[in-house]
Amino acid sequence: MKMNLPSPNFDYTLDDSKFIAGIRPFRKETYRLEHERLNDKLIVHNYGHGGAGLTLSWGCAFEVENLIYNNNNYTKNAEIAVIGCGVMGLTVAKLLLDLGHKVAIYTKDIPPNTTSNIAGGQWNPSSVAFQDTEQFHRILRSSFRMFESQLGNEYGVSRRTNFTRSKNNSFELVPKDIIPEPKYYSRVPFEGHDNEGYSYETLLIEPPIFLNKLLNDIIELTTTNHAKLIKKDFSDFQEILEVPERVIVNCTGYGAKKILDDEKMIPIKGQLALLKPQELPYLYGNHGYIFPRRDYLVLGGTFEEGNDDPSPDLETCKEIIEMHKKSFDPKHSNKEARLKELFRTDRIIK
Repeated sequence: MKMNLPSPNFDYTLDDSKFIAGIRPFRKETYRLEHERLNDKLIVHNYGHGGAGLTLSWGCAFEVENLIYNNNNYTKNAEIAVIGCGVMGLTVAKLLLDLGHKVAIYTKDIPPNTTSNIAGGQWNPSSVAFQDTEQFHRILRSSFRMFESQLGNEYGVSRRTNFTRSKNNSFELVPKDIIPEPKYYSRVPFEGHDNEGYSYETLLIEPPIFLNKLLNDIIELTTTNHAKLIKKDFSDFQEILEVPERVIVNCTGYGAKKILDDEKMIPIKGQLALLKPQELPYLYGNHGYIFPRRDYLVLGGTFEEGNDDPSPDLETCKEIIEMHKKSFDPKHSNKEARLKELFRTDRIIK
């Protein structure tokens, strides 16, 4: 008899669980990572990464730094504005500060009140459109290597094995020197599973730990006047151009739809059910996902294209729990059709 890995405990009460929803900032055709000059300003745009913002963050930060270096009179103490305080804004700001620049972060919401804080946390370039494969692979490589250098409790980064029922389309986009070919199983090692499957070796980045670490590092630098954290809600692009800094990095995420009138931006709502934390030695993907983090057992993966309402739907979140629960229950063998419907990703360009 083959041994099974431990199953999650899906029991919950409204007191020990939490239901939330986030809006993935998906941009049709490709994310926007480019520069433009307006008057005496250099603007670098860095937004539209869909569900892959956390995954691509460090790699995009390095690309932003190169764009500034190649298109500005580069000085060691340049004053730079970063618009947005999600994972894209924080990683860009941290990198630029480490390089010796003075950075002012303008933000509508300060963590934990950002979309990035709602992310599940797996390193996986899911739900992102791209055109420049060479650049995309460069971003993936530099981002993954940076996260590898931050393994440990301080940044909340750990190596994890992700079990899937079929080959994961997003992982298949990644160069094999980062995510090797998956291991094949004639039967994935879980109770209630009699199907074949695969496992990928990847990373888990826990957003509450990672984002808090970046934010606290930046706040410490505010005491030396190298960093500023300014709460401001921009209504349009002209207001952004009025900040005093001559170099501006636009990391506004889904906010770019309104601020820049970017019609390529599409909201993709995701519902998450957060259950009491459990020590499970794996990640799990079967249309939706299960991520054991230190703060919660995170269940999610739903896609509601065109929905920009950030409020969670209690019934949908309960159904997420029930669908995953049935996957691990030997009494429920016919779950696949409903799972595909609930965690539908076929409409999303990858």
